Amino acid sequence: MTKGSTISPVAIAEETETIGTIKLYTSAQHPGQWIAHASGLGWVMFPARANGWEDRRPARGLDPVHVRQVPLWYGLEAGLPGAFRNTRNGEAA
Repeated sequence: MTKGSTISPVAIAEETETIGTIKLYTSAQHPGQWIAHASGLGWVMFPARANGWEDRRPARGLDPVHVRQVPLWYGLEAGLPGAFRNTRNGEAA
């Protein structure tokens, strides 16, 4: 996949099934990065930008004092599998 391209809904659904349940976090120690955890993936970090999920890497040395869970749809633009928003009312679906 090239930079700036979109990920198909089918590919996202397949990746979500492989990864398992995902939770999204932010950390004051890692500005500009999302942190995610999934049972089939472990802890990963990725850029908080369009298609940032493609550049994910293992997250190491996270301090739980600075890590906060956020709604999954915050990672929508970054291409996080399972992140989507109800476009009718702007709420997380």
